[in-house]
Amino acid sequence: MPSQSEFARISSDTNFLGQQGEVRKVVTAAIDVTAYKQSEAALAASAELFRPYCELGLVGMAIISPEKGCIEVNDEICEILGYERTELLARTWAELTYPDDLAADVANFERVMAGECDGYSLNKRWIRKDGQVIDSTISVKCVRRDDGAVDYFVALLQDITARKQAEETQKQTHRILESSADCFFNLDRDWRFTYVNAAGEAVVGKNRDELLGHNFWEVSPETIGTVLEQEYRRAVAENLPVAFESYYARLDRWFSVSTYPSGFGGLAINVRDVTERKLAEIEIARKNEESQQLLERIREMAETEKLALENKLTTELAAVTRLHEFSARLLASTELQPLLEELLNAIISLQNADFGNIQLYNPGSLALEIVVQRGFQQDFLDHFKSVHDDGAACGRAMQRRERIIIEDVQTDPDFEPHRRIAASAGFRAVQSTPLLTRTGEMLGMISTHFRQPHCPSEHELRLTDLYAVHATELIVRKQSETAVRRYQQELQGLTTKLIEAQEHESKHLARELHDVFSQKLAVLGMEIAALGQKLPVSSQELKSRLQQFTEQIGFLSRDIHQISRQLHPAILDDLGLEAGLRNECLVFSQQQGIAAEFVSRDVPRSLPGDLSLCLYRVAQESLRNIGKHARAEEARVDLSASDREIVLVIEDIGHGFDLQEGRGKGGLGLVSMEERIRLVNGSLSIRSQPGKGTRVEVRAPLHHSEP
Repeated sequence: MPSQSEFARISSDTNFLGQQGEVRKVVTAAIDVTAYKQSEAALAASAELFRPYCELGLVGMAIISPEKGCIEVNDEICEILGYERTELLARTWAELTYPDDLAADVANFERVMAGECDGYSLNKRWIRKDGQVIDSTISVKCVRRDDGAVDYFVALLQDITARKQAEETQKQTHRILESSADCFFNLDRDWRFTYVNAAGEAVVGKNRDELLGHNFWEVSPETIGTVLEQEYRRAVAENLPVAFESYYARLDRWFSVSTYPSGFGGLAINVRDVTERKLAEIEIARKNEESQQLLERIREMAETEKLALENKLTTELAAVTRLHEFSARLLASTELQPLLEELLNAIISLQNADFGNIQLYNPGSLALEIVVQRGFQQDFLDHFKSVHDDGAACGRAMQRRERIIIEDVQTDPDFEPHRRIAASAGFRAVQSTPLLTRTGEMLGMISTHFRQPHCPSEHELRLTDLYAVHATELIVRKQSETAVRRYQQELQGLTTKLIEAQEHESKHLARELHDVFSQKLAVLGMEIAALGQKLPVSSQELKSRLQQFTEQIGFLSRDIHQISRQLHPAILDDLGLEAGLRNECLVFSQQQGIAAEFVSRDVPRSLPGDLSLCLYRVAQESLRNIGKHARAEEARVDLSASDREIVLVIEDIGHGFDLQEGRGKGGLGLVSMEERIRLVNGSLSIRSQPGKGTRVEVRAPLHHSEP
């Protein structure tokens, strides 16, 4: 029988008594609980084994019992879920899981418990202590006992909430661009397609699989040597938006092209078909010519006929001229509201109408909403504030996608619900012309009203259609410009978040390198040195090897410290920007053998953290470039401040370089410097010529707002 030290047991005794009350028999039962005690000890040992990995803080980490309880958790998972360690250890993971995601997690958990698998991974949501729902990805692995039963689980958790939000923003932008009738595509610094929307496929004549990753000039060789190539390259070289119009012979169409330089040397391009407007301008020119010919014939007519015809043709000429002038202003205008007001006044004058309004279509409410009007009182505006039925002329025109003319609202049966407001406003006739895109999508409505029963002439309606084409062109252009601006703002916002996340991760990694690995190396070095001192004199060769190991550990510790300093300059947090730059110059001189002088004047002791980090990174990148490329014997870093701004200058008398050529090489150093400086509302100036050295100057406000 095993000894008491080999196992534990639980026993109980039962006595059987005789008739006189004496003990006749004793039955003893014992239960061996050794396995349970050993499992309990093994679980505790495993928790201690995993504790150092838990405390690394790289991801959320927990040891889970088969009953779903938390046996051990690290600080990272506490921070992710917003609970203290003691609070998490008192809860099960099922209590913290978002209800809609619990069933899937439990099903996988039960499969592991049943022995069907040893682990699983999935995306799920959690409810933080503050009530916030977060997204995560988890990986779970079980550790089994000798009998195959689950001993415990090891779970890894990573917070992916920010990534999910960024993906959703990108999807919304993608949906907007895909629904646009305009062509949108992006090119990278090597002129390769990185994005093309559906309209872009139609214009280029190829599907996305044939475009993405391919060079623009190889896909469209017919554009080489044209104004399109000239303007695209100018936009990239000058890093400025460029807008122009060009005729595309392959499609026999005219296009308005707007280019916007994007991050890292790429180009965002919006192409809009303006063939209808061009044809309208040709029609206007033809009308002008016809009017001039008619004026010549008028002079040959009798005076009375001349006067009558002259009045009529002068009116037509004025309308056509006004349309031509409106077209010219449309091309130059950046504001929508004033042009819509001018458009309405021109159409009212053209049709001799008494009232009028322009409505824009709201895709959210599926209704027309008045944005410009003339001659109406508030009761009319309230009544027709949002139109989506087919009783009024504008509602019918919206439903049928064609012009509606009601010559007399008093006799039109479908207009009966609106007769009272028509009588109050004082109109008897109305015409509504829809504003439709080339694909038939509703944009808005132009309506004119008349005090008496009336029907506009065919001539008036043809000119109205020309105005409608221009109005459609204007609205589509403004919507496209708004979408492009929003896209650019989202790209800049993502760039900002990327830099912030990079600095955050670098700071975290630098702290880990300094606080964990450097300390462990130092302890290891001391232990090896102590071991060498304890060796006898006869072990001189072994002592020498241990001494070499100690020196190598010292070199490795210094390398880790240097990497930590490059990842995140902790000196900025502790001593400020001046001390950080002075130390950077000292380290640069020691490493590169180039004298680096640091001078500072009137610099405030306290600076915003993002401003200090920006200036430090610019100086660090500039010194790195001097060490790699300048071949200079000395460098100078100058930091000065006034009441409003701080100025950083890094200069050397080295080989210098051609700035345009440097930008064309595609390095990220200059792009990163420019983006950092933009985030603090600063400006960057680089002056360099081959053989004359380089001067980098940064100016930034001391109290900057968000860009």
